[in-house]
Amino acid sequence: MREDLLDFLKKIKLLALATTDDKDLPWISNVYFGVDAEMNLYFVSKKTTNHCLHIKKQAKVAFTVASYNAETDGDRCSIQGTGKTSQVTSPEEIEVGAKAIQQKFPDWIVKPEDVIDSPNHREMYRIKPSYMKFLNEKLLGKGTSEEYTF
Repeated sequence: MREDLLDFLKKIKLLALATTDDKDLPWISNVYFGVDAEMNLYFVSKKTTNHCLHIKKQAKVAFTVASYNAETDGDRCSIQGTGKTSQVTSPEEIEVGAKAIQQKFPDWIVKPEDVIDSPNHREMYRIKPSYMKFLNEKLLGKGTSEEYTF
């Protein structure tokens, strides 16, 4: 079933990311993301955004991705998860993250110089999931989900 989880993550482009600031106030943002074969989630954001500032102080995050058939309000599929986020700084891992992102966004070319001390102030981050709850009505039936711990 983990293959189905990975396949779903590969199809969805937008992830809702929940972080907290140093006063424990929550913040949610949307990020475009890619996923590698180990289910690490990668995204690029400006380092001045709230979620990036929060991650530098508190690496634990929650996230969700979802889809459904708008015509029938059925075929719902979603993942809710938690994990630890870190900035990606090595050129080798930036290449892994860039490939994951480019699988979904072929025109978005991410190079190490774009996210390491870049003039556009962007940084790459990796979410290493620790838990995911997977709801897939087509595969599991209505109202049924599976849980994964990593």
